[in-house]
Amino acid sequence: MSGRMPIVAGNWKMYTTARAAAELCRLLRERIDGLAAVEKVVCPPFVFLTVAGQELADSSIKVGAQNVYWEEEGAYTGEVSPPMLADLCEYVIIGHSERRKYFGETDETVNRRLKAALAHGLRPIMCVGETLEERQAGRMEEVLLRQVRGGLAGVDIAAGFVLAYEPVWAIGTGVPATGPMADEAIGLMRQEMASLYGRELAEAARIQYGGSVTPDNIGEFMGVFESTHGSAPKYAGQDKVNPTSLILSGVLMLQYIDWTAPAQLIERAIALTIQQKRMTYDLARQMKDVTPIKCSEYGNAVCENILKLSP
Repeated sequence: MSGRMPIVAGNWKMYTTARAAAELCRLLRERIDGLAAVEKVVCPPFVFLTVAGQELADSSIKVGAQNVYWEEEGAYTGEVSPPMLADLCEYVIIGHSERRKYFGETDETVNRRLKAALAHGLRPIMCVGETLEERQAGRMEEVLLRQVRGGLAGVDIAAGFVLAYEPVWAIGTGVPATGPMADEAIGLMRQEMASLYGRELAEAARIQYGGSVTPDNIGEFMGVFESTHGSAPKYAGQDKVNPTSLILSGVLMLQYIDWTAPAQLIERAIALTIQQKRMTYDLARQMKDVTPIKCSEYGNAVCENILKLSP
């Protein structure tokens, strides 16, 4: 078994006010603080990191930033350095598709941010993803492998390192990838991780999907086994279907939609993660009871699978 800890993260982008951020943190704390076996992260705008840290102090919900600069200090107006973030949060998103699309982010700058974040004890969530033009031209694999290699060049990673597959064409468009699309991309990324770091670290890596995720389609991504990534060749020793290597590794990069959507999505993701992690019947029942979601809300098939989890 890979022993990967599922992680569910929420990127709030450029939304909320100080008051709204505090209220949302309180809502999340009330609903999901007690849920175990899943790592939970929220990534508010820079100016609300302190608010989030205060509201979520001594809870199981961790705080992350949405970007970081590679210099420690200097005349870089508008930038935020790793030492500034180190006292405020644990995680940081690096290379998000919107940074690549609107702000000139490149594989080189992703690499510099990644190295700087790790040097100061921050835990990166490194994002990669192709544009619609690149996918239509049949270049998805080429782009993803280039971004993974470029971002990780010269970087030593530890078990549990987090990557995110975020196709540019699916971010904020309302048009998500399909489960098989995400499966193929995630499998390619894990294969490349194996070529760079070996099978053990590749299996331990946690790979997320993000892009137009909603309460209605989350099951397509969370409830599917991660296969040998479609037509891509499997690396030595990989099984045809590894029941501990599930699509998204039980992970999801959530998009901020409205006041209640983050809590609703996280609740649903956690419910589906129970199925994926093959927990014991009692723990599954306990978490299902704690999570305020009825079976009818996310499909009886998932409920049936949860209730079949006894060894």
